[in-house]
Amino acid sequence: KKNRNIINFYGPIDDLQGPGIKNKNMLKYLEKEYKMKKYNTYDTTIFNRIKFITSLIFTNKKVIIAVSYRGRKIVCPIIYMKTKLNKKFQYCFVIINGYILNEIEQKGKRNKKIMLEVLEHSQVNFVEIQKVKEDLEGKYNLNNIKLFENFKPDENYINVENFEKFKNKELKLVFLARVCKEKGIDTIIQ
Repeated sequence: KKNRNIINFYGPIDDLQGPGIKNKNMLKYLEKEYKMKKYNTYDTTIFNRIKFITSLIFTNKKVIIAVSYRGRKIVCPIIYMKTKLNKKFQYCFVIINGYILNEIEQKGKRNKKIMLEVLEHSQVNFVEIQKVKEDLEGKYNLNNIKLFENFKPDENYINVENFEKFKNKELKLVFLARVCKEKGIDTIIQ
């Protein structure tokens, strides 16, 4: 039986890019338990942006925010003001990509304060990379960070151990992304 509370979801949803695919898969699981109202941020029409921003400003529902750094530029100041005006406002962040540390450090003092307060007041902040989790916990003393690595739904999972040609052979890997620490290449290599 679904939880009757509606949760607003803000983030990209599609079949073409990493964040949109991850969010689409995550929503499949969430929708089994919760009623979700989705605001797809890949729709960048002015109407959709106004709808997205006004909904976030005026909502009294629980919120899941799964946006990348460009989306956080818009969302964080809104969330900051909401938490000042409504102490009971509940939200969680799914922090897409590893740029969050750069965002915190490269912004001015005021923006850094806003970003850290938004992360601190979140019920939970999900990050994709262990190193980002460790840095947010260690450097900024945030205790609401959880690791939420990229995943594929079970129905798409193929275990290479089931294929005879992979037994006793070195598995070759193709990495389709920028080769940088934020993408988790160090985790793959380990």
